[in-house]
Amino acid sequence: MKTFRIAVIGAGIHAETNIFPSLANHLLADVAKVAVCDLDQDKARRMAAICGCGNTYTDYRRMLDQEHPDGVMACLNASLHPKVVVDCLEHGVPVLVEKAPAVTVEQARDMWETSKRTGKIVMIAHQKRHGTAYRKAKEIVSNTREFGRIVQVEAKMHGMPRFPNNFCCLMEWQIHNIDLVRWFGGDISSIKVQSQVFGENTAALVAALKFANGAVGALGWGTFGGPGPFAERLEVVSDQGKGAIVENAYDVTFYNESSGNQWRPDWNPNLGNQSQVLMGYVGEIQHFIQCVRSGAAPSSSIEDGVKNLEALYEIARQMQVQPEWKFTPSRF
Repeated sequence: MKTFRIAVIGAGIHAETNIFPSLANHLLADVAKVAVCDLDQDKARRMAAICGCGNTYTDYRRMLDQEHPDGVMACLNASLHPKVVVDCLEHGVPVLVEKAPAVTVEQARDMWETSKRTGKIVMIAHQKRHGTAYRKAKEIVSNTREFGRIVQVEAKMHGMPRFPNNFCCLMEWQIHNIDLVRWFGGDISSIKVQSQVFGENTAALVAALKFANGAVGALGWGTFGGPGPFAERLEVVSDQGKGAIVENAYDVTFYNESSGNQWRPDWNPNLGNQSQVLMGYVGEIQHFIQCVRSGAAPSSSIEDGVKNLEALYEIARQMQVQPEWKFTPSRF
């Protein structure tokens, strides 16, 4: 098989803590890590050393012209992604772009249209779809003969009140949850929100969802309740009295009318279940490469990215939160 040449644009804290370790430790032998690009040359060189990339650049267009990668990972921010992604597509290069793919729905639609016109895929880096626990739950509920038809999806995602405003919390944090809900429940046909805004960057909301396939859903989001995956939960219920629960992005429970079974991944930091595997970062990169090679539609696609943003803008409208995106510096 032809070696897949992958390059990375962006060497910030998220890439440093998740993307480059995944590239360093978990890719197959037929993947070549050819280049890292960042405006800060020192950052680019440091990340290239970590993952074994051959060259570094401060101009991504020059990198595209000289390296001819088979795929690019763009890990910047929602404001910068649209132009970079479109430029890569115009160069004939598929892109795995970090969420959120854009600030506005219109920008994301332009990326989608460019993807269709150039025939090059854009995959959104919603790593939770590729996390060990969520993949296990998806495997369970997708077996309709055993599980039945999904009739209800409930999800919550709290915490992270460090964003400059509530809209940024939706865009940078709860967008994970809306993507998961759509992955399990399907396209959303209606949203009804009840919310309380306490301050510029503090709020709580519940939302009732109706899916196009007839299923219903419920969201519980907010800026209170604890940080990270410890305030995260998803439950999927079928018309056969069965359900699957993912707690804290780690534990999976499958139940029926009379019993339940719990599943959790084995943890061994010296083997495949390192944190980048469990949380889905390795899986999303491998999935991207497989999709580019096979021509298959990626999960999550730029079409998903558009629909996720449409849902978030509608939630923001009903919350009466101004859709003002601001750059959020990482504070890890």
